[in-house]
Amino acid sequence: MEETKKSEILKGLIVILVILFLISVMTNGFSMVSNKGIGENDAKEKTLKILNLILQGKSQVEITNIKEENGVYLLDVNVNQQKFNSYLTKDGKLFFPSVINFDKIEKEISDTENNILINQDNTSKKQENKLNNTNAGVNNPDNKSELVNV
Repeated sequence: MEETKKSEILKGLIVILVILFLISVMTNGFSMVSNKGIGENDAKEKTLKILNLILQGKSQVEITNIKEENGVYLLDVNVNQQKFNSYLTKDGKLFFPSVINFDKIEKEISDTENNILINQDNTSKKQENKLNNTNAGVNNPDNKSELVNV
């Protein structure tokens, strides 16, 4: 009798632990904080506040547009009427004034390589045509067309 009571308690504990584990996974470690980060308005306000602190009021800062792009906020920032594209992480912790767009660079490299191959192919064809013309001159020293009498 005592053995079955221990078995039932153990089964109950296992069920509770499994339920707690599933809740933990679903709430990201029991965290009720959303992973979505800060909203666009908060991102705009925070960026304005920090940039104004950095520039100490010596320059006029304005954010004319903000949108989410590739998992970060893209901000159109005007400093003294000069426009810059800057980026802010969705959690509002990292601000960076520029990025290197690898997709764009890879496309440019690919396009350049394709153009080089096309140019090399065209150059090879021109050289081949010159060679054919030169060989035609060797076979026909006067470089005249051969006429065939019929």
